[in-house]
Amino acid sequence: MAYFNHAFKKAFLAKKVADNGQLSVDVPAGHVGFATQEAAGLTTGTISTKLMTLVQGSFAPADKIGNNPGHGGYKESVKSKGINPRYISKLWKTECCDAAPSTVVIEACDTCFKCDETYFGRMDVKGSPALRFLNHNAYGDTDSGGICCDSTNSVTVNDVDYVEPSLVLARLALGLIENPVLAPFISVVVEYSTDGGTNYIAIPNDDLATYEGQTWSGTTSNNCGRITITGAYVDTKFGNCSFDTRDHYNVEPVQLYFDLKDESGNPCDVKCATITRTAGTTQQTHGDTVLRDILMTERYRQSPYNQGNADSARIREIEGSSAVVDAVPRFDANGDPILYLSYNILHNIPRLNNPTGVFDNDQYHLIIYVACDDTTTQDNLDDIFDELSDLCTEGVAAVPFEKPDACATSYSSSSS
Repeated sequence: MAYFNHAFKKAFLAKKVADNGQLSVDVPAGHVGFATQEAAGLTTGTISTKLMTLVQGSFAPADKIGNNPGHGGYKESVKSKGINPRYISKLWKTECCDAAPSTVVIEACDTCFKCDETYFGRMDVKGSPALRFLNHNAYGDTDSGGICCDSTNSVTVNDVDYVEPSLVLARLALGLIENPVLAPFISVVVEYSTDGGTNYIAIPNDDLATYEGQTWSGTTSNNCGRITITGAYVDTKFGNCSFDTRDHYNVEPVQLYFDLKDESGNPCDVKCATITRTAGTTQQTHGDTVLRDILMTERYRQSPYNQGNADSARIREIEGSSAVVDAVPRFDANGDPILYLSYNILHNIPRLNNPTGVFDNDQYHLIIYVACDDTTTQDNLDDIFDELSDLCTEGVAAVPFEKPDACATSYSSSSS
């Protein structure tokens, strides 16, 4: 027995679990449930030990397009192929993971930077946004040149003159902000402290060019400086009217890297400054992903979806496919992405007659998407999948309902 090395995918959007006993023809749009051989209507309680079908109410606003009887049946509920619990091989759930930006924090205190020396910084921005913008990863240099030490911004320790640390970091940050290649991808905040780093005060970016550091007194000081660099790329967003499945949508945050170097270009010689990098994490299951999967499922059902023409928006209204786009929220009122989690069933259907004998089973991957803030539907589906797992476990091999413990990061964080 061999498996085809791909699973046919079918997507469902669950806005509510259907009521017990509800007929599939009456299921409202976005309601899901299982139809079984034992019951006349859908069931959300005891799952069948025999063949069952996953059902979702259609999002189509009308059953026919115009008065053409040949274009009908669009309000027919969305159904999976028959699911036999004995042939379910995997049940799992994904987690709601929001994006977290990559950050780099550079901190230096007291006698870190010498007077009459220039310090250099190297910034690298990596990831999909940079590659799309430049066809390569973004990078740039900055320096602290032009600082004149005097009695107010420097101290002398063991006959060595040191410049106030927040002044050096302010000059380095200014070079990053004014870099036309790096600026679209990052947000920079510079702060100073006069109590050894316990409390920091932000310096407005507009004042960095004229900033002269904090006054030092005595031979040593508790003066500190800190730069916080955050990945802050903003992608273009398209509304429902202009939506096109071929549009790019970004879910990967840029990853930031920074090295601080002395005049010789050696990053290992500047050991007094601490550089801490935190990796960015990728969003899981953006609304754009859900909508594309739902539209692909609709196309498998021969439902129309017009795009690419000047009058595509009008045609979608005529054909009713605009209702499918409207049924999948992608952004909230503030323009922030709406995230979804998914419930997944991987099952197979044996071929009773296969002349080639190469592949004896077709695999099917059923995905049920649920909005992350819809906890009621999630609780109901958790119960259904737990019961489905218990039913499958009674067979030859156990099929646990796998639930993630935490969100994974794209890259491991590092500090130096």
